[in-house]
Amino acid sequence: MLSLVVVSTLLITPASAHVEKTFGDITVKVGLANEPPLVGDTNQVQITVTKGSGSNAQPIADIALDNVTVTIKYGGITKTLSTTPSDDTPGEYVTTIVPTQLGSYYIILTGNIDGQTLDNGTFPLDQVESKDNYYFPPLRSTTTLPSNPSTQGTTSATSVMPGSQFASIVNQLANDINDAKNLANSTNQNVLTIQQSYQNLKNVTDELFIVSGIGIGTGIAGIVIAVYALNRRNGSHQV
Repeated sequence: MLSLVVVSTLLITPASAHVEKTFGDITVKVGLANEPPLVGDTNQVQITVTKGSGSNAQPIADIALDNVTVTIKYGGITKTLSTTPSDDTPGEYVTTIVPTQLGSYYIILTGNIDGQTLDNGTFPLDQVESKDNYYFPPLRSTTTLPSNPSTQGTTSATSVMPGSQFASIVNQLANDINDAKNLANSTNQNVLTIQQSYQNLKNVTDELFIVSGIGIGTGIAGIVIAVYALNRRNGSHQV
């Protein structure tokens, strides 16, 4: 029985969601310190770098990421992160993040480590979850306790919108308002551009009309003068 207990204890180990990739003789492992990651909670991205394989693998401390750009990506949003060597684990580098949205995040490494180029250096992180899945008692309900502790009673729950959902709705509404404002500004700018183009065209047309009028008037005057001169030369003053 004691042997079974020992074996069972050894077999039950926490699952690691860290993703490991090999680039030549360089191995990089990326994951989060706290799993599962929760919206609004401070967490750390851990990047472990070793050189070699098997029992010969050695951590590359302090300088492994000197020529590497570390980027975190959520949807179409990216941000460059600054890493520092871990004080506890040689070859490990950490950076602090606070995820603000549910869903999938990725760490992207670009550059080279010890001369080895990092091709396809994209590492998925654990799915960021809502705290609502782990609250107890749930924050979305209010519990009414019996006035007499010795008397069994029932609890009543009132549904309340979770704080994370409310914040998400407010953020989405703010983004929609900004998009509408940008669209309105763009439309207004287009109208102003059209008005300016029309005014410029009108100015050019007016100038052409004036020049044409002057030219026509000059031509008519020239014809009159020519006819008058011709008649006078012939001894006639009739036009």
